[in-house]
Amino acid sequence: MKIPANGFFSFIQELEKLKPISLQRSMQGQDVTEEYVDLFSRLKAKQVVEARLIAFMEKATKADDLVKFSDQLGKVQVEIEQLKGRMRYIDQSVACSTIELRLYQRLKDQSAALNSKEDSSLMQRAWDAMKSGGRFVYELVAGLVVVVVEDPLV
Repeated sequence: MKIPANGFFSFIQELEKLKPISLQRSMQGQDVTEEYVDLFSRLKAKQVVEARLIAFMEKATKADDLVKFSDQLGKVQVEIEQLKGRMRYIDQSVACSTIELRLYQRLKDQSAALNSKEDSSLMQRAWDAMKSGGRFVYELVAGLVVVVVEDPLV
């Protein structure tokens, strides 16, 4: 959920009033001040370069020079738009807080049925293992009897 930044704490307080059985809360923040200041400085520098390129284009007398200045100006203007876009994104992100809310409901009947299935499954596996072990012992004894009967020297 996106909540206006100035209403973040009051929204959290209202959530806590719901008195959930268990509440796990984790808050994280990110300081974008340094990034914003860096973007602002880079934007100003690019705007100065843009103004210089425009001035050079106005004074250019050769077509080759005009084309070179125009190419450079285009690249600088793309960079300026990228910087402005990132700054707009940060402005919008700072205006709202993002809240991730997860709600779980335990169903008592289903959880009891699941537990009994797990228990019966475990018991069934134990019973199957005992039967398999019993068959192994029976086959081993039967095999020894056959060997002893067939070869009296053993």
